[in-house]
Amino acid sequence: MFIMYKILTLALLALSMLFSSCGINTSGNINKEVTFEFQTTGDEHFFAQTTDQELIKRVRQQLSLPQSERDLFINGTIARGQEANNGWSWHFISNEWELTEAAIEVCDGRPSMVEQNIDYWVDDVGRFCPYSSFVVREVSSN
Repeated sequence: MFIMYKILTLALLALSMLFSSCGINTSGNINKEVTFEFQTTGDEHFFAQTTDQELIKRVRQQLSLPQSERDLFINGTIARGQEANNGWSWHFISNEWELTEAAIEVCDGRPSMVEQNIDYWVDDVGRFCPYSSFVVREVSSN
């Protein structure tokens, strides 16, 4: 029963990510990629990029709040490679992450935990959702 619950939860998360990343830019403009910095317990920092305009608005709404009131954390698909995630050998796949209030426990952790066992995190878990994370700042808009 527990395995069935995990499979169902992962399937629902995947569908939610699919629908949230299907935003279409009807203005004819190419969406600019924006990089955000996040922080977790132990003062560990990491970065994530997106061109999803709705997600960018949501992250910026969190940034407009005092740090103590930023209650949404990142949850998304990760892959090997540094990309924009300076200092780590993994990254969030652009437009395959979101801000959320809840997630399954198996993807919770710290960036250093992903780094120490990257094969497990990328190949088995497939995503990272550190409950203690919050957005710190907008780093760049390309």
